[in-house]
Amino acid sequence: MLLSQGIKIHATCKKNYLKSLGEQCKAGEWKTLYNFQVSATGKHYRPTEHMYKITFINYTVITVSYTHLRAHETCAEIV
Repeated sequence: MLLSQGIKIHATCKKNYLKSLGEQCKAGEWKTLYNFQVSATGKHYRPTEHMYKITFINYTVITVSYTHLRAHETCAEIV
């Protein structure tokens, strides 16, 4: 994922949520995310420079984002 400031962040999802949430994540689209976990990245596997990762959980909600048009709000682009 790419934060609005242009910084990539690692995102993970358990297999049982992948089908429902994965269909909502298309490369190049901006999304607003609700109800997800933020944690430190592991020492051995770190696909981005960001020190944190987000994890989609059972209650994660992904919606179309229009906030990327407003510079003061944080949103994410699927990459």
